Amino acid sequence: MGLLIFSIVFVLILAAVIGVMVTAFKKAKGLKNSAYSLCLLSLIGFGVLLFGCFTSVGANQVGIIYDELHGGVQDETYGEGLHIKSIFEHVTEISTANRSASLRTTGQTNDGQYATFELSIIYKIQKEDAGKFFRVTNDQDIHQEALNTLVKSCLQ
Repeated sequence: MGLLIFSIVFVLILAAVIGVMVTAFKKAKGLKNSAYSLCLLSLIGFGVLLFGCFTSVGANQVGIIYDELHGGVQDETYGEGLHIKSIFEHVTEISTANRSASLRTTGQTNDGQYATFELSIIYKIQKEDAGKFFRVTNDQDIHQEALNTLVKSCLQ
């Protein structure tokens, strides 16, 4: 949205500058009224929008699409490489490489003994599930507190 607003302001400023220049040249050199059609050159300023129409997603990453016009985070994602997108889409990259987390927690066994558990978890975000993961966690990774809560609930 910011790029669209910038582009509109840029076109208006460019049109005003060209209009002032045409008026000055018209008075100085006696140009015809059709010289005001040069103000249409200011529409070239909308070319700035082309910079917002491309996105690149790095290796071992997936691009999560947040679309302002179509209801937030989308289920489809962008894979690795260069992609054409709408200027209203924002892309957040999430790594699909293996991740690891180490946890230490206490719990109670079936016979009533307290035990300390040390767990090492290796997990990976699948490309097709990355949109759902981002929608749930609202981040690129799982926070340590959320992981601790999940492990404790599973141990019980």
